[in-house]
Amino acid sequence: MAPLGEGQLEQKRFLNLLANQAHVHRHAAADSLALHVIERATPPGSVAPAGYLFVVNPSAWPVRSRLSYTDPCTGEMATLPRLLKGVEFSGQGALILSLELTIPGAGLTIAYSTSQVQDWSVGEDHVSITLYGPPETMGETAFRLEAGALPSVGLPAQAQPMADERGPLLITTYPHYRGTTILRLQK
Repeated sequence: MAPLGEGQLEQKRFLNLLANQAHVHRHAAADSLALHVIERATPPGSVAPAGYLFVVNPSAWPVRSRLSYTDPCTGEMATLPRLLKGVEFSGQGALILSLELTIPGAGLTIAYSTSQVQDWSVGEDHVSITLYGPPETMGETAFRLEAGALPSVGLPAQAQPMADERGPLLITTYPHYRGTTILRLQK
């Protein structure tokens, strides 16, 4: 029997089987064995918990997958995205996804995003967020809202209010275009 290369699906399945049988705690993982996911977060009990998921598609093939991660606020396992079928890659690429990222002066926290947050600006009546995702894919960003706040979202995004154990969320879905996508929320 010859050793398998790192990229071989059979090897990944075997390693996952061993890890599952040994009850290994994974801080982050993808449903698809094609993606590599690493989580980095503030230590448990931090005053301002936040984290990032580093997600890589090393292959040239399109991939869509849900991601499991350790919520930096609760320490419990969580899954993203909630509305879409998964984080999408149209081919080889990498993303750094934000978890519990507070936008100063906006009254918003990005609970999670399937797009890479590149920048934001806060005006008197709006917040603009510049996002990147692989072209021709969909993105999802969930905003944690201060009590009573429910901003409207500009087109072409769709928005759906939800809630989790920490309060109200506004989950937006939108297409990624070539380059960046700008999501604009009206206060």
